[in-house]
Amino acid sequence: MNDIEFAFSQIHFFLDALQTNNGHVLSESDADRLTEARELVGRAGQLCAGEWNRAAGRKYINVQGGQVKVTE
Repeated sequence: MNDIEFAFSQIHFFLDALQTNNGHVLSESDADRLTEARELVGRAGQLCAGEWNRAAGRKYINVQGGQVKVTE
């Protein structure tokens, strides 16, 4: 597992734990949003992993002020 896959798995793990441990206090709309967030993180992880697997040596990550840019 590379770094990007690990990062997304950690985010997904956190969201799973949030839903499991706090399901009794979440409103229905909160639960729906959390489910949607989990799906988006899953899809983003797959997209990023695919991109890194195709051209891992050409990607650079730049983080500035909370914004992330991936460039070649």
